[in-house]
Amino acid sequence: MNYKKLLVPLDGSEASRRAMDEALYLAGLSGASLGFLYVVDLNRELPTPQRIWEESVSLTEWKAAGQEKLASFVVGVDDGVRHEDLVEVGSPAKIICRIAREKEYDLVIMGSRGLNVLEDIVLGSVSHYVLSHAPCPVMVVR
Repeated sequence: MNYKKLLVPLDGSEASRRAMDEALYLAGLSGASLGFLYVVDLNRELPTPQRIWEESVSLTEWKAAGQEKLASFVVGVDDGVRHEDLVEVGSPAKIICRIAREKEYDLVIMGSRGLNVLEDIVLGSVSHYVLSHAPCPVMVVR
């Protein structure tokens, strides 16, 4: 398959870094553009009472902070690589699937484990949800 658009969710974990490396390799082979996505998960960032207040007050500030984190993850990406940086606030798994659908990505390339190991054990992993619900093929990188 000749990929045109690759979505790469990043969270700063080693697995997401390896997924980004794989995406850069595939983009080099196919000429595809990349979408680097960082999702600010307020459930992980804030305790519940504070989250309720922060959600209503400063989503713009959270997105700006997310943009800074994403920029730190993609440091060193060659200027010749076509990519867009995307930052959203919400549930990472659902947002990854929504963005893949809305922006018509051909492939999602993501790490097998993120930073929240407890969530992987108790609630099921983000990668498992995306594998089950994404509108396109998903490559999970270990």
